[in-house]
Amino acid sequence: MKQVFEHRQGQSLDFITNATSDQMTWAQRERSAMHVTPYRDRLRAMAASLRVRIVAAVRREDPDQEPEGSVATEVRWVTSSQQLQPAERALLDAGEAESFLGGSGWFDLFERTVMKQSDGACYATLALGGLIKAVLPLNRDPDLCRTGGGLGSLANWYTTRWLPGLAPDTIGADLVDLVEQCRVCLGRPPRLTFAPLLAGSRELAVLHDALVAGGYRVERYVAHGNWHLPVVTDWTSYLASRNGPLRSTIKRMTRQCLERGGRIEVIYDGARLEAGIEAYQAVYARSWKQAEPQQDFMPEMMRWCASRGWLRLGVLWSGEKPVAAQVWVVAHGRASIYKIAYDEAHAASRPGTVLTAHLMKLAIEGDRVHEVDYLTGDDNYKRDWMSHRRELHGLVAYDTRQWRGWWLWFRARTRASWRVWRARLSSVRGAPVTARDRAYAVSAAAPEGATPAAPHRPTPAA
Repeated sequence: MKQVFEHRQGQSLDFITNATSDQMTWAQRERSAMHVTPYRDRLRAMAASLRVRIVAAVRREDPDQEPEGSVATEVRWVTSSQQLQPAERALLDAGEAESFLGGSGWFDLFERTVMKQSDGACYATLALGGLIKAVLPLNRDPDLCRTGGGLGSLANWYTTRWLPGLAPDTIGADLVDLVEQCRVCLGRPPRLTFAPLLAGSRELAVLHDALVAGGYRVERYVAHGNWHLPVVTDWTSYLASRNGPLRSTIKRMTRQCLERGGRIEVIYDGARLEAGIEAYQAVYARSWKQAEPQQDFMPEMMRWCASRGWLRLGVLWSGEKPVAAQVWVVAHGRASIYKIAYDEAHAASRPGTVLTAHLMKLAIEGDRVHEVDYLTGDDNYKRDWMSHRRELHGLVAYDTRQWRGWWLWFRARTRASWRVWRARLSSVRGAPVTARDRAYAVSAAAPEGATPAAPHRPTPAA
């Protein structure tokens, strides 16, 4: 090993044989190599499993016992993020580099607002050889299913991206034991939902592989679209790259706003925070949007962001009356546009556009972010501000080892297949295709209980 360090710097050293606790004293990381035996049908698989157990019984062995000297696997459950160990919390916090919704602080907030009347939040952690490999924030409260979530990920409509904690070298095969424990802890539900996960992300691939290896039938669907802007230039060049009508609206309406005595206030924290929260709530109440299901979530969320130095609460005032408000979160070089609202009585003066332009300039020139993210939705006005689109997907895992899970999976696949064929037949015949059928044609595996690529519903852009 000394010669390797002296002559092969920058390269890696592998123990090829089965990992043992003795080898872990030398190594820094451990990974799994999985043996897979495919069978033509379930009957052959069951026969092979039965044969293994019969041989083990004759030899008086435990067929599920780990080989001697193998790396110890520990699965731990806690019911609050506050109960996580420092190493587990650190692994979860590493997700903040991807999104402000990825750290333990976000799940703390989620627990004390969304889940305050429920004990359904839980966290499953996995350690291999004493090293923390995964932390999964989960929900086991079926009531959350009716409020935008589901048995599976600890998320609902306030969650634009769900980020479990995964070590850099964690693969799907490592999580098989964790998946089995999830099945038991969540009461052996016939269906689990994990969403929203960034399409093409490592966490989606690892979780998909783990669920498949754990015996689930896994389907993927489009949770929502996401428009974003990689910032590669200054504000002047960015504005020049926008379409003519948007540039004209920004210039004309900003001038009119100032002439009428309007002013823009951006609140970060401090004495004006509570006044800013009140202004936001007043604007939201006069906007086109429905009332918040959890009234205390947004105030608590803004206070939490302010305590981290992330809050950019923009308020457009007309005299002493707030007419538009937007909640931006600037963290780790990324500006996320989380909530927007404006007073419909002032829609003609386009207060939302004026305020967005001001906050966009502040993010590009003041905060010098590398990305602006509009989070969820394919609304037309978001294309005017952003340049790139990506998708967030969901995974629905069916436990077909029980009859209800098999039936849910079969019904979802049958309905999805019928919608795909109906969309194709309609296109051949020249008949109009419904938005929902077109969505299933794009996301054929979208199961019942999960929305495929959602039909477009325009949102006012003022």
